[in-house]
Amino acid sequence: MKKITCEMCGGNDIVKNDGLFECQSCGTKYSVEEAKKMMIDGPVEVKGKITIDKSEETNYKLENAKSEYEAENLEECYKLCLEVLNVDGNNYEAMIYKGLSMAWQSTIDEPKILSASKDFERAIKTMAKEFKDDIKLADECIVILEELKDVGQIMLKTYIDYYKKQTQIADNYIKKAKDQSSKALSESLQGLGTLFTSDSYSLASSYGSLADTYSENATYYRNEAEKITKNSLKTFKNGTQTTALALNNVLIELLNNFENLEDDIFSVEFLRCLNSYIFYKDYLTTENSQNQLESIIELIAVLNLNKNNEYWLEHKEEKERLDNEVTSINEKIETIKKEIEGLEKKKLEFLKPKSLTENEKELEKVSTELDELRITKSKTSFRDKETRKKLKARIKELNKIYDDLDYKVYDEKEALIKMNNDKIKEINEAIDAKEKVIEAQNSKLEKIKEELYKNRF
Repeated sequence: MKKITCEMCGGNDIVKNDGLFECQSCGTKYSVEEAKKMMIDGPVEVKGKITIDKSEETNYKLENAKSEYEAENLEECYKLCLEVLNVDGNNYEAMIYKGLSMAWQSTIDEPKILSASKDFERAIKTMAKEFKDDIKLADECIVILEELKDVGQIMLKTYIDYYKKQTQIADNYIKKAKDQSSKALSESLQGLGTLFTSDSYSLASSYGSLADTYSENATYYRNEAEKITKNSLKTFKNGTQTTALALNNVLIELLNNFENLEDDIFSVEFLRCLNSYIFYKDYLTTENSQNQLESIIELIAVLNLNKNNEYWLEHKEEKERLDNEVTSINEKIETIKKEIEGLEKKKLEFLKPKSLTENEKELEKVSTELDELRITKSKTSFRDKETRKKLKARIKELNKIYDDLDYKVYDEKEALIKMNNDKIKEINEAIDAKEKVIEAQNSKLEKIKEELYKNRF
């Protein structure tokens, strides 16, 4: 009987699986036609280099992998991409879909997106060698940027929602701890009360036992709350930082492989992809990553500025009109702010009279005399009883006069406020109206600035 001998390792343990013949020794796979050609009656000497064309098989598997990805069969897609890469290690499409299928399988406890980013980085390097044209490279990378951005946004939202939910659980434990602590205190007081009123040590002891139980419960709930808060914060930080770092690494790898970064070489779609990645800047913690993404933001800002300059060179009249409108609005806002300052000063004039009333003057006079008498009394010898008696009587008399005057001054101030209340209310309403005008003008100003500096790519 004819045997099939593996051309790669010389093994004869070859099994048919899913329409292909697979060597059990080295894992090499053969189509039916290839297997027929390999069937021999006896030993055959082969000289020279053996080349097996498996492009048709890899293309077939790659298309299947794409189909599985679209159908969201991520594990099967991942397996097929591995098989393709085992045969064709430079297949950048297999790298991309392997990375995507892995990234979408990320979970809160296992964020696979960072590992997946390594596949994207490899794919970019491979494409950079294959496509010498920057525009072609950028367009080929759009699928990575778009898909990875979506994965990243979903992962970040997942971590945020997770942290909020865990925080709520921790808050509930804290509430339970407070409730148990309150009950422990109540039982302790009950026990003390029983001990004092009835001398029943057994009953007091039962209250004490309940108090201990509630106290232990409170400690348990507090510990659980602390544990949940600590673990959820760690998971949140690790997940968001890992996600952002993965996206940043891919983006940096992409930019590092461009020959040219001029503003006119990229497609609109690619530039929009770049712009969407600014969202992740706040999630990066390492200074190096922040600096790298900052350089991308600066690049986008320059690109947009150039596009804006080109646009306004073609629309000079519109630009002049908007600039004049900005100047006019700013002048109007400054004028209204000065008017508000004037109204605030006018309001203070109503609240604070320019001079003291007669009662306020008399109150100050009595207060001064009281201070002097108290000092005199403190210096008078206890043996001089007559003098101390007169001083005490006068202090008592002045205290009564002081209290009466103090009430009168208070009433006068209240009457003043009440009398000026309508005027003050009128001023406050005028200030509110002017502040609303400023708010409306600022809103208008923001819209104009958006038009002047908006993204035009």
